[in-house]
Amino acid sequence: MRRIALVVFIALMSACVQDSGIPDSGIEVRGRIYVTGNEPFTQLAVEAPEGSYCLTGADELRNMQGQTLTIRGELTDEFCGTSLGETIAVEEFE
Repeated sequence: MRRIALVVFIALMSACVQDSGIPDSGIEVRGRIYVTGNEPFTQLAVEAPEGSYCLTGADELRNMQGQTLTIRGELTDEFCGTSLGETIAVEEFE
């Protein structure tokens, strides 16, 4: 009887787990897009309430400077060449 109760409990708990669609090392921030640095060493970044992040993998965001967007991606160990915080490898934005 205990085994059946345990199996039912585990099945119910696993059914309650929801996948957010964001990977474990994933991050979602909303902020203003800007470019920092001097040519030819500029870096794309986002200024969010929780801090600034370097952005990689989305050069099309350069045309959206000054706009407030939601950025989704993964945190990486990549150094972006500035004193900004962490780097986000952009997967999608809106």
